[in-house]
Amino acid sequence: MAQPVRGTLRFRGKRRSGLRQPVRFRCQWPDGFPMCRSSLTLASFLAMGVVAFGGLRDDARAADAGAARPLPVASRVPVGREDVVALGSGAGVDRQATLATRRSGGFVLVYARFQDGDLDSAQLRQVVSETGDALSDPRPLSFGHGVEDAPAFIDVGGRTWLYFASRETDTGSIGLWRSRLDEGTFAPAHRLDAIEGLTRLVQWPRWVAAGSDALLTFRGLTSVPTWLRLEDGLKPGPAMVPAAVGVAYPRVVPLGNRGCFFSYQRPPEGGYMATYYRVSADCARWSDAAPLAPPPPPNKPDVHDAYALPRPDGGVDVYYVYPSFKGPDARFAVGFDLYRRSVRPDGRLGPEQRLTDRTAFNPFAPSAHRLQDGTVLVSFSDILENGADGVSRAQLTVFRLKDDAAPVAP
Repeated sequence: MAQPVRGTLRFRGKRRSGLRQPVRFRCQWPDGFPMCRSSLTLASFLAMGVVAFGGLRDDARAADAGAARPLPVASRVPVGREDVVALGSGAGVDRQATLATRRSGGFVLVYARFQDGDLDSAQLRQVVSETGDALSDPRPLSFGHGVEDAPAFIDVGGRTWLYFASRETDTGSIGLWRSRLDEGTFAPAHRLDAIEGLTRLVQWPRWVAAGSDALLTFRGLTSVPTWLRLEDGLKPGPAMVPAAVGVAYPRVVPLGNRGCFFSYQRPPEGGYMATYYRVSADCARWSDAAPLAPPPPPNKPDVHDAYALPRPDGGVDVYYVYPSFKGPDARFAVGFDLYRRSVRPDGRLGPEQRLTDRTAFNPFAPSAHRLQDGTVLVSFSDILENGADGVSRAQLTVFRLKDDAAPVAP
C-alpha cells in the first residue's frame, strides 16, 4: 500500500436488549494518515414472496425463475468488478452465505438479509445455480418465524439439511431448526433440542459438517466460546470450552481425520482487533493461540471475520479481512480488504493472498464453499453505504476461484 495504515475501521452503535448492533465508521486523520478504530467486532454483532410454514413451496426451483447471470472463474486475483456477481438490490445488509451442491452440478445458496441493518430484522434469501455457471435472482425463504438467521447447509445421514436459528421477538429466546433439502424443495422445518447455555442471542451459533455429525460453536452470555458435537446432526454431546476467555466470532472446523481447527477474535494488547487460531489433534487439547495475520509495523492488529474452509489435504484455508488505505477513488478512504491463507494441521501458515481489488470493494463477513468441479465460490458482504445509525446497505457479492490457497512451503 502507498502509505502505512495507522488505524482501522470503527463500527460503533447502540445495542438494544443485547441484540441490536447498528454499526458505523468513525475515522480520524492524525498526522495526515487515515485512522479509524473498531469496537469489539463488526461480524460478531452483525452475525449477530414468503413461504408459508405448512407448505414450503417457494423453494429453490421457484428461485430459478429469475434471469440467470453468468458466474465466471476468476483468471486473476485480486478480483475486480468484472469477476464478481453482486446479488439482490443492495437494500439492507446481506451476509452469512451457505451453499449446498446439486447433482446437476449446480448449487443452492442461502444467506441472511438484515432488512433494517440489524439482527431483529433478519430474514433468509436463496439463490439457485442450475449448472454452477450462472446465478438466479435472490428470492425470499421463510419457515414461519419473524427472525431467521445463521443458515448452514450440512450433509448428514445421506441428506442435505439447512440448519438455522430463529428468535422469539417477544422474549429474545433462541430456537434451533433444520429443514431437509431434496433437489430444490425445502421440507417443513423441525425444531432441534435446546442447547444448554445457548438461550439468548449474544451471537448467532455456527454449524459445520463433521463426517456423519455436525459441530456447533457459540458464545455464551459471558462470551466464552463453547462447542459440541451433534451426533447424526441431532443429539447434543458434551459441551467443551476451547478458550477460557471472552471472544467473538468463534468457529470450530474439523481437519478431516487430523483433528480440529479453532479460530476466534478478541481485542489484543496494543491493537484494535486480532484473529487467533488453535489446532488440536484430538479436538480436546489445543495448541497455544497464534495470530492469524500479524500486520507489518507500524500497523496495529485489526483482523476480523475468519472463515475456515477444509482443504483436501487435511488443512484449512482461512478467509478474513483487515483494513487498508484505499485512496480517493474508493467509496471509503479506509476500508477492508479480503485475504486468505492456508493452515496445516500442525498449525503452520501458508503465504497470505489478497483476493479483492482495493478500490472496488469494502468487504466483510466472508465465506467460502467448494463446488463439485473443484472450484471455490467465495462470498462477502460489500459495504455500500453508511446511514445515521450504522451500515445501511451491504450487498452479498460472490466470485469463483479455480483453486485453493497456496500451500505451506516445504
